[in-house]
Amino acid sequence: MAPFRTRPNDPISIFNRPLPNKLSRPPEAGSADWIRRVSTVGLPQTACIGGEKLAEGWESRLVAGANVRIWIQEAFKEELNKYEAMVKEVWSAFPEYFTYPLPDNGKPCNEPNPDAAVDLYLVIGNTVDPRREACRSASQSSDCMARGAGEEGITWQTNARNLQGFSGYMLVNIDGRTADQILDTIAHELAHAAQFAYDIQDSPWLSESTATWVACKVVKSLKKKANEEYNLLFLNKSLPHGLAPVFRHLHENLTVDPNRYGAWLFFYSASLDLGDNIVKRVWQSAVNRLEYNFGPKIRVPLRQHVNTG
Repeated sequence: MAPFRTRPNDPISIFNRPLPNKLSRPPEAGSADWIRRVSTVGLPQTACIGGEKLAEGWESRLVAGANVRIWIQEAFKEELNKYEAMVKEVWSAFPEYFTYPLPDNGKPCNEPNPDAAVDLYLVIGNTVDPRREACRSASQSSDCMARGAGEEGITWQTNARNLQGFSGYMLVNIDGRTADQILDTIAHELAHAAQFAYDIQDSPWLSESTATWVACKVVKSLKKKANEEYNLLFLNKSLPHGLAPVFRHLHENLTVDPNRYGAWLFFYSASLDLGDNIVKRVWQSAVNRLEYNFGPKIRVPLRQHVNTG
């Protein structure tokens, strides 16, 4: 009790103890605390002049507890509860394996993007992308569609909110697909949106293999079978878009195009030795480096090498 009883000018007095350093470390970029802090940062107050308009017939909802806004056409709005529950499950499991996407640069006067939430559009087959202004014209390009019932999802880059880097918005095809398939695609496309925060010039194989690994880990953490990922491995499976099961290409480099999804198996193996934060570390390295060193004689390219000759 001496520090409390002695005179204030005594060196051992409680009054002469140094104050504790109350400065806390800022939350890690992409963590849940960081997302909560950044997504509430106010945008400059500017008049809403000429804000973008949303195509008619869409309903949206901000997912409770997640920085995601889900959109669906009015004819299917009664299914919003079901898809909101899926997004909440994925969002909750996601930070164990990857960082969250950056909040985007939405503004209240912008109907297709009214806030900082990352937008996820639940689309039916060839629904026209409601977000891209270029897709509202009569001469639409093929990438304005969800590309038919065979396409699972697609993610497009957007500007982030008050930050350097980029965010993204997602189109997820719900046409004729099971709940587990849709949940898997939500996790995969959310990973793509998060990748934009690090690098938008990455190698396609890195983008797809790591997003597939993230989806696999999220799905398994939710006590479901990662059937979509397992189908990328087996010899007797027929795959679209020029892909082939990775077990047919074990004699080839990981980075060949047919392996761009199936190479998730490499990151699964790496995570067994190096931990589930391995994909986060690889993407953090992708900002400034051309390759990641996994150990002796194992160096993996992180972005396309450009021939300047």
